[in-house]
Amino acid sequence: MTLPTTMKALKIDRVTPGADAELTDIPVLAVKPGWALVKVQAFGLNNSERLVRLEEIGKPWIAPAVVPGIECAGTVADPGDTDLSPGQRVVACMGGMGREFDGSYAEYALLPRKNIVRVPADIDWPWAQLGAFPETYLTAWGSLFECPQRLSCKTPAVAASWSLQSFNCRAGLRLKRSRLATSSIPRSHRSCPSPEELMNGYGNPWEDAQGSFI
Repeated sequence: MTLPTTMKALKIDRVTPGADAELTDIPVLAVKPGWALVKVQAFGLNNSERLVRLEEIGKPWIAPAVVPGIECAGTVADPGDTDLSPGQRVVACMGGMGREFDGSYAEYALLPRKNIVRVPADIDWPWAQLGAFPETYLTAWGSLFECPQRLSCKTPAVAASWSLQSFNCRAGLRLKRSRLATSSIPRSHRSCPSPEELMNGYGNPWEDAQGSFI
């Protein structure tokens, strides 16, 4: 497979409001040891990226010029020396992505192997759905396991969007973990179903697929 030498991307080096964000042509980076090149098919939009554009760009912990985007789904374009295979469906998230090095707001992303997770063969979600999954999954996982361990508590609380609450409740029930979901939106207090209703398929087509990831 012949890769292009340039690609479309959003690369910023100063405070950039959404109205000023423009795609430009930048080089497709060559792989280096321990990294793989991913052809980006979809990515989620996160508040972290807004903060990079409007507040954090120029700070010492952000690359001087960077492509935002902390998560993506796509296919392996060049596995380099990693154990990945060309064309393999993968997702990637965080670990400096879109902050310390270029992220997913581009046609291709050069990523450390440790950031990349293979998509199981039985997961056939459309790209738009898969692209919104990594950050939600890792946030829910962290709230269920890492935070309680560090804080020595048995019932993690998740204050988050409806999609994250839903996932967290489902994952917690599957794994028999206690959890408490909260919301600052009054209407969520009235409409949020119980965890048992969530497990019975309350408006979430991802239930079976999430079980495969877990």
